[in-house]
Amino acid sequence: MEVQVYQWSGLLYRSPWEVLGVRRIGVVPVKIYPDARDVEQVGLRLVPMADVAGNDGLVLKDFKAWFFDPKWSVVFIGVILHFDDFRY
Repeated sequence: MEVQVYQWSGLLYRSPWEVLGVRRIGVVPVKIYPDARDVEQVGLRLVPMADVAGNDGLVLKDFKAWFFDPKWSVVFIGVILHFDDFRY
């Protein structure tokens, strides 16, 4: 999959957009359970949640707070986007 990144060439909403670049990205479907120790890559393997949090620049506590409200115990189903060659 590819993503194309744009920015305004001058004033916001009043100037043309310019292309900053086109990047090939990786998209990995995941399931994250609030009380689990690992992130489940759908159809692949488990990755320690602390590793995923660290790669996002977060400590585990902040990572969980971002995805889960303490009032609910809900599974997060989404994707991890890789903007470089790194893959879990």
